[in-house]
Amino acid sequence: STVIQVVLPAAGKLKADVFDLLGREVSTLADDFFPEGQAELNFNGAGLPSGVYFCRVKYGGSVKTIKMILAK
Repeated sequence: STVIQVVLPAAGKLKADVFDLLGREVSTLADDFFPEGQAELNFNGAGLPSGVYFCRVKYGGSVKTIKMILAK
């Protein structure tokens, strides 16, 4: 498992999903309103095979994609 830290400049809705290499959504880390400041998103890949995954974080009008490698 790992913690993804996101800094929010203002309160707002944050959505974070994890996708595999084929673009299939494998986990939703957050889909809620968060206050201004730092948000910690927990990802546990216990039920997933080793490989490359992408975390897509949407906040306001911006989208950021984070590449993650899951090694067991």
